[in-house]
Amino acid sequence: MRAFVFSIILICSGILTSCSDDGTAPKPTVQVATGEGTISEGDTIGEGALMHFRLVINGNGAKITNLVATITCDGQKKTMMDFGLWKDKLDTIIGFYKSAWKQENWTFTVMTENRDFASAGITIHKGSISAFGPIVNWPLITLSFQNGEGPHYFDVETGEVLTDTEATTRQSDVDLLVYFYNDAGKPSPTFSSPGDQDALSHYPVIGNWSTLTYTKYDYVTQTTPEAFDEASNDSLLIKQYDDVWGRRKYKYATAGWVFPFKTTNGKIGLIKVLRSDLDASGTIDFAVKVQL
Repeated sequence: MRAFVFSIILICSGILTSCSDDGTAPKPTVQVATGEGTISEGDTIGEGALMHFRLVINGNGAKITNLVATITCDGQKKTMMDFGLWKDKLDTIIGFYKSAWKQENWTFTVMTENRDFASAGITIHKGSISAFGPIVNWPLITLSFQNGEGPHYFDVETGEVLTDTEATTRQSDVDLLVYFYNDAGKPSPTFSSPGDQDALSHYPVIGNWSTLTYTKYDYVTQTTPEAFDEASNDSLLIKQYDDVWGRRKYKYATAGWVFPFKTTNGKIGLIKVLRSDLDASGTIDFAVKVQL
């Protein structure tokens, strides 16, 4: 069974800090909790290492509707996550990769349905040894669009292309799929995954699946084909992918485009489009580099 990295893992519950507007009712609380394998205040982490933060959140009678993670360093601020929720309480582990910043001041902020807020912070230092990892290179993958006769699905960890029948028996292995449509009159070869609701209209078989994986595509951050070709570890992959821009599909994927993605299993990768037909019966050729 493949390793499974959750963006959010439910565990239990807990409380700590809060802020309020009128002080007349319990306000939300959030805590950066400690535990085995999670980040603590003042930790020193090598660039490129995967960091796990444990957050314990309680709406205290109100639904939690939003969780935002930001980092600041030397006057710069970056939003790492902006996630919608509808939970009474949450004990969650979220993962991010250590950046090149020497010191990261993390702030985790929650909001409830009553628009009450709570925040908690933690400071992380950069270690002297980088922790970039190996990657797998799949130099040529060919998939068919929805009306084509070839395989439509791809497992980025094994490099296997899968037909409808094969994908149905290996639902958790399907990291991406492709389809073609005209978007406002513009031809759009599109990368997606079973968790994208639009994929169902092109592949009705997905409606019978019990496991729908969800790959996010960073539709803003791009790199050059030359940088893709030169990547020999996951340094470029980590630096290119930004969760804030992660979306359920990537449109207009024609030759020369290079863009990041992140699978349900937490694997970050880059796709380089090599060639694409512009009809639903055609195929698309692409290369993939992904974390091992």
